[in-house]
Parts: sequence; C-alpha cells; structure tokens
Amino acid sequence: MKKKDIQNYDLLIKELLERTGIYFVDADIECINDFLKNIVDILTELFRCICKAEVVIRGGGEETKFILETLYSVDKSVLSNITGVIDNYSNKKEMYGIPVFDINGVSLDGINKCIICSFNYRYEMRCELESKYPSIEIIDIYDVLASEGFFFDSSFFNRIDPRCFYLKINYFRKLSESQEGENPLFLKKLICAYISIRDFYNAIKYIDKYNRLFCDGLLLFRNELQELMNRLKEDILNIEGEHIVWLWLDQLRYCDLDHMEYTNSLKNECVSFEKCYTENLQTSTTFKMMFSGKDVLDGKAYEIDTINSDNSPLYNYLKQKGYDFRYIGWGKNNIYFDGISSYSLEKDNCIISLNIWKMLMDMLRNNTGKSLYLLHSFESHEHHYCGMMTQSLYNVWDSSFEAFCDRYYECIQYIDAQLMFYMPIIKKRFSFILMSDHGQELENVYKFDENVNPLKEKYVIGRWSENSLHTVMIVKSKYFGHRKFMSLFSLVDFLQIVRSIIDEKWMVEEKEYIKIQSMPFYNEGGLKKIKEAKDYKFAMLVKGILKGTGKYLKYASGEEEYYVNGDDYSNEINEQKYKEEIDCCRKLCGEIDYTIFDEDKYCNAFRLLKEYEKLRVYNEKGGQ
Repeated sequence: MKKKDIQNYDLLIKELLERTGIYFVDADIECINDFLKNIVDILTELFRCICKAEVVIRGGGEETKFILETLYSVDKSVLSNITGVIDNYSNKKEMYGIPVFDINGVSLDGINKCIICSFNYRYEMRCELESKYPSIEIIDIYDVLASEGFFFDSSFFNRIDPRCFYLKINYFRKLSESQEGENPLFLKKLICAYISIRDFYNAIKYIDKYNRLFCDGLLLFRNELQELMNRLKEDILNIEGEHIVWLWLDQLRYCDLDHMEYTNSLKNECVSFEKCYTENLQTSTTFKMMFSGKDVLDGKAYEIDTINSDNSPLYNYLKQKGYDFRYIGWGKNNIYFDGISSYSLEKDNCIISLNIWKMLMDMLRNNTGKSLYLLHSFESHEHHYCGMMTQSLYNVWDSSFEAFCDRYYECIQYIDAQLMFYMPIIKKRFSFILMSDHGQELENVYKFDENVNPLKEKYVIGRWSENSLHTVMIVKSKYFGHRKFMSLFSLVDFLQIVRSIIDEKWMVEEKEYIKIQSMPFYNEGGLKKIKEAKDYKFAMLVKGILKGTGKYLKYASGEEEYYVNGDDYSNEINEQKYKEEIDCCRKLCGEIDYTIFDEDKYCNAFRLLKEYEKLRVYNEKGGQ
C-alpha cells in the first residue's frame, strides 16, 4: 500500500456521521476536554443563583478549596452569598474571605441552605444535617453535576480523564431506554458516543436495534459503516511494516479468562503461559521491572525514575533491531516513557477500543516502519469503568459486594467484546502479546474503601494472594504455533518473549521459582487507609518465593508465611512436613536489605507505619 493511498478514516467516519445526522457534539469523546470548563460553569451558575439567604458550605477539604479558588478567579462576587464554611476540627480561620467554623462549636439554626462539597463524606454529612437540622435545604454538588450528565466515583478534579466518557455513554443508554419507550434521539446519541470511542461492536448492535424499532432508519448508515470497516481491514492487511502489538490489560486476573469466551479462545491458537506471575502489584514498578529486566528489590528496579537507554535492555534491544517503541496509555504513566516513546504522550489514552484504533491509524501512517506498540487500558482496574454498565451507580462504592462484583465482570466481558471485534484484524497480520500486570482480590478492593468499610475490617485475604500475583500472558507469532507453556514465568523476564518474536525462535527459559518483591508504602494517604484496615503487611517491605506448590513470604517485621496449593487462608509456616521446602525458599529469598529505610522517600514510610517500630531484625542491626 503506497503512502499516498492511505485513507483518513477518522475524517471519513465524522463525515459519515454528519451526513446521516448522527453526529452530536455532546456525544463525542472530545467533549472530555471541556469537562472541567463545563463543571466550573455549572458550579458558578449554582452559586450565582443562590439567594442572599443564610447559606453555608459543608466540608473544608480539597474540593471546597478547588471550587472556591476557581470561582474566585472566575467571578468572586458569587462567593458573597456564602455565610461560612463548616468543617471538622478545623484550625482554618477563613477560605477566600469566607469564615470557617468548626462543626462542633457552631449552631446552624437560622441557616436555610447547605452546600455539600465533599465526595468521600457526602452521605455522612447529609445524614448528620438531616438529623440535627431537618429544615435546612441540602444541595449536594455531585447530585447537581449528575443531573447535568457528569458522573464521578471520587472527587471530580481527580477524575477528569477519558473514562468519564463511559459514564456519559451509560447515561445515554439509560435515557434511550426510558419508561415511555425507546427514545430515537438518545439512541442516536448512544450510537454516536460508541463510534466516538471506536467501539464498533456496540455501535453496530444499537444501529441494528434502531433499525428494528424505527423502520430501517439507519440501514444506509449501517451499510456504509460496514463498507468502511471492510476497507480498513484490507488496508491493515496490506501494511508493509512489521509491528508487534502489546495489549496491557491492567489488573486483569488470570482466573477470569473463563469469563471471557473470546479471549480465552485465543489460547487455542497462541502460546498460553499458564503460570505467569508478577513480582510486584504496582503498575509503575512493573513497568520498571519489565523494561530493566531487574528484580524490584534485589536489582533495585524501584530506583528507576524514567525508562531510557541507560537502564532498559528491552528498549535497547528494540533499537538494535530497528523497532520504535510507542506507548498509548494513561497520561499519568507517560512520565515513565518520556523520551523513548515515538507516539505522542500529550493525551490520556486509557479506553481499550480507542487505543486499538489509534494504533491502527498510526500503523497506516507508519506503513513501512517497525514498532512495538504498548496499548495500556484500564477497564479491568478498579473502579471498573466500561461502556456497558447496567447499574445506575456512578459511585461503584455505593454498591453491595455482589453488585461490585457484577460491575467487574461486566467490564471484563466488555473487554472481551472489544477484542472479539479487533483481534481478527490484528492477529491475521501481526504478532501480539496480550497480558496483565497483576490481578486483584475483589474482596480486598471492595473493603479497601473507607466508605464501605467504616469498621476498618481486616481484608479477608492477604494482598499477595494467587489471584493478585497470577497474571495473563498470551503470545501469538507465526513461528511458535500454539501450546500451553506450563513452566513458571516471571514478568521480569519479559525481554525473552520479545526476543523470541523478533528473532523468530523460542528463547523463553523455564524457571524453578519466582521472586516476590515489594517496596514499603510511603504515600501518607494510602498508609492511613492501610493502617485503619489493619492490613499493615501489604504496606510493608516484603520478599517472597513462589516454588512448586508453595508460596513463601517474609515481611520487614520478621514475620513469615507459607501457603500451599493456592490456599491463601492457611499459613503453614510452622508445619513440620513443609520444613524442607520452607528452608529452601528462605535461602532463595535471601535477607531483607533494611537500608532502604535510610532513603528519604522510605524513611517516611518507616515513620508513618507503627508496625515498623517492632522491626526485630532492623533494630538488632542498630536501625533508628
């Protein structure tokens, strides 16, 4: 395919939508760029419309600070209607000229309206106000934003990324299925929204639904869209360059492949790693580990700030073989690839269908080149957002545990549908790697949030569980055929897979054991939650070994655990019949290097986590 013959498929799709009357600005993913501006406009109007009656704001945290700062810069006159900010145990005297009062030392008698600005404590604040001051009109900014189609599962200024568009899609879907019957306008907006994120699987499903309900009103559109897809498939097949597609499905559990019919079927035509494990449960650290080929602690991969030619054998090998590296993923992770990714890192890209589409478009532009594309998507990661969520919740933590699990399985089935649409295009032409960086224990994820775990219950299963450590790894190359790779494999050895694909011969070594290694937590907010949940072990420095049917863990406190046959409930460390295996794991694991706590970042962890005061070994070595 000659470069001059490349079609601009994005332009062709937009022209098709506009020509057939299905393009809507508010159903376009680009509206995400205006989210914050629209939210500010909504909140400004809310405050402007409040009469000069007695009005207070409840909550003096980050959201209130952000709102007051923004409103002050936009139109500070709207703040003149606010009598005060009511906070818990506050030592603040004022915020942008508005006096701050401690909730325990002030009466709200005579107050007409109260605006709740806190997401995390909105329900507690509402209950408190309704019980003490039933006559006060309560205005929850998140209810106001939801009424305008802006849905959040945490503070709004922390959630302005493309996944918000999933919430908008599901909002359109609910409106299209109103009690009065199917709504053709919102059905069209829903179709437009799906096409906007290049989710053609669901777009076509709802186009067909529209045609059944409304006399084939979109039949011509359906035919033209299908013709466009056929042309795209033909163009992809004719690409001259040799690319490798690396699909990174964040936090997808190996055990859940059974719930993903199409993805699971790929194992029948690929090399399926049945015992692939990660050393670490943090995505950023896993990046560093895989690109450097170094263990997290023993190899000090955790010290890497930015991945580059000085610390990454994987990147250097790609360069040596003439391959570009191109990361299409979430903006917050762009920092790790700054300087090595040939793909623009300016935008957030975390929607699976849109990531795949952007890669295909880039391949057409990069027709004769060679690239390794890393597509990083988050549908399987909490908070579990996707384009087909049947629950009306916009805060997943409001749900029961059963509903929480339902949301997760909806998301992985959504991933499966996207792969079912796109993978036939990809696998026919390119080698690919489909993997996850770590898994999750749904019970732990659910209980980790303080809103649903007010009693700070201990997690039901340790975070270093089988479901957390066991990852997905499926590799397709015309040189390998299909089989199950039954040996242990660690993500730290990922370069072996890439070399096997590029050098066209199997170079993956069988391993006798896997290392588990994690740095201590040092984030103050995260540590606070972990301390309250009494799950301090997950925050600790830890080393471990997976070998045979056993899993050995050694914490910085000196505590040890040994689990057998994937049982994460019964610690067998004192069981004599496993003594030989445990001693072998101890030797392989090696000693913990406590000097990490001398580093500025991690001495903070030592200070914040009380359990470290009991570090037997560290104190014996004279640690402070």
